[in-house]
Amino acid sequence: MDDELGLWRVPPSPESREDFSIPGASPVKAVPPVDLNYFQAELPVGVIQAKEALSTQELHLRRSKWGISDADRRLMQFVEQGGLPLEVSFALPGIGAKDQIHPELELQRWLDATAPSESFAGVPSLPAGWKAAAEGAAAFYDKVRQLLTIGDLIESKQGGQRIGLTVISLSGDFTTIFGESGRRSVATLHQQVLSQAISTRAAWLTLATSIIGGAARLAFLFPTAPWLAIPAAYQFFRQVLQQVQNWPASQPQQ
Repeated sequence: MDDELGLWRVPPSPESREDFSIPGASPVKAVPPVDLNYFQAELPVGVIQAKEALSTQELHLRRSKWGISDADRRLMQFVEQGGLPLEVSFALPGIGAKDQIHPELELQRWLDATAPSESFAGVPSLPAGWKAAAEGAAAFYDKVRQLLTIGDLIESKQGGQRIGLTVISLSGDFTTIFGESGRRSVATLHQQVLSQAISTRAAWLTLATSIIGGAARLAFLFPTAPWLAIPAAYQFFRQVLQQVQNWPASQPQQ
């Protein structure tokens, strides 16, 4: 399962996961590995290095939240203008330009590919990449459905060893297991991972709502293929998020 925010690794399938209990943990309790949304953080050895890694992830998460808001604003502006003005479209470099992301230009190319033909005999072509975008959107909304129907498991590792596990039920109940329970620093690291997982979950739900709202507005610009609005909006938001994450570290954030 991909992470649109770029924060979490693709989890293993339930069948390939190991037992989630921690020998000698307090409390001693096995955690079921199936039917749960799975978040795993692999932290470096050393408390200082682990904290630095979590700080980097926190910055990434803040940028992603800002990027969702920025993408929503930019998509609304795009729709209100009816697409890119010709002078703007021609002024932007091509999508293949190295290290360049231009979500508005790519979205305009989707519109151009599906524009109604003057001849009734002509069938609008489909834009390049539409299938991958549609599959990505379908997988994303399947993930959102799971967020709303099953609980979460958050796992912290440090140097390959599990240091904490938390299961959150749909009702909001928490069950946490700590390894090496005498070390407060380990518990603090896991609590930070837990906080980031919960924030990521909320960001995914915000992204899902924003994509649907953007697609509803965008559908009017796809008169011959309105079903492309959701994958087009999904791709637009992902490209803006990637664009935001590529900014220099000194770029101000909200």
